[in-house]
Amino acid sequence: MQNYSVDQFKKLITDCKKPYVILLVGLPLSGKDTFIQQLNDSEFSIISRDEILEKQHEKISDYRNAYSKIDSKIVDKLFFNKINDLANEKVNCIVNATNLTKKRRRKIRLRFNDYFKIALIMPELNELEFIKRNLNRFEKNGKKLPESLFHEMTAIYEKVSVDEEFELIIKLLL
Repeated sequence: MQNYSVDQFKKLITDCKKPYVILLVGLPLSGKDTFIQQLNDSEFSIISRDEILEKQHEKISDYRNAYSKIDSKIVDKLFFNKINDLANEKVNCIVNATNLTKKRRRKIRLRFNDYFKIALIMPELNELEFIKRNLNRFEKNGKKLPESLFHEMTAIYEKVSVDEEFELIIKLLL
């Protein structure tokens, strides 16, 4: 596993074998969306599970509420349909979801057969940082995550390992 800053990562993907797929791995509020904004690059397509969820549920202020009203199987089906479409187009992609388990990462990774595969691990959050970021998010756009979600997702998180067959495993530095 290698450590990279955002700027170092930008240079890496500029020189990287094409096409590539980047699986973002991290808890909610760990900086996945911020990272994508910092890349400011049009050389890739973004597949965002949250965007699909938001399209299914007009206004999300509480994700727990959204998930109780929407069948997550429908969201997953749409998510994987988009993954399949982009994988078939052979375009550079970023998969923006928590991707916390080996099983989930494998399910995504196997769809990108001829791609250079990168697992990008977001910085780990402690509970206080999660609460702080959640408050900031709520103040900015009225969206919040239940604190229990932090504990639930922390409990299922499996660290990315070399046996997962990524060409690169990178830990993002802030």
